[in-house]
Amino acid sequence: MAQKWTFSVVALIFLAGSGWLGYGVQQHIRAYRAAREAYAEKMDYKRRLADLAAWFGDGKDKSDEAELET
Repeated sequence: MAQKWTFSVVALIFLAGSGWLGYGVQQHIRAYRAAREAYAEKMDYKRRLADLAAWFGDGKDKSDEAELET
């Protein structure tokens, strides 16, 4: 009878531990997705800012850049 009781306790501990581990992994995945989304928004903002700078001119003379490249 003790074997059956011991097996039940071990199974319960295993299930509780795996549930706790699964919850932790799920939280890490959520945090990673949120960070990735925030980074994408930041990069999108920088790209749009660069597009606006190119559209309105960024104050640099394009001929100066051409002279530096040659």
